[in-house]
Amino acid sequence: MRPIPALEGLIVGVALAAIGGLWTLSNFGRLDLLATLRTYWPSLLVLWGGLELYNWGALRAQAAAAAVSKARDDDRWFDQPGDMGGTS
Repeated sequence: MRPIPALEGLIVGVALAAIGGLWTLSNFGRLDLLATLRTYWPSLLVLWGGLELYNWGALRAQAAAAAVSKARDDDRWFDQPGDMGGTS
């Protein structure tokens, strides 16, 4: 089974590509980068906070799934046919 790529790696890659694109537009005179950053920098904080909340929820769901899986594994001895869980 292939591991699932980390969300952080994807976000960093997209952010670097976006920063490079904005910088290029600024160099061509199509965008005033400093004015844009001064205006929209709070949206970066909102995006960062949203990603942290998503990551927290994903880790919490993963921990809950692991706990359920462990509980099922612990009770598996009782689920065998003809076994009532007692010792004889």
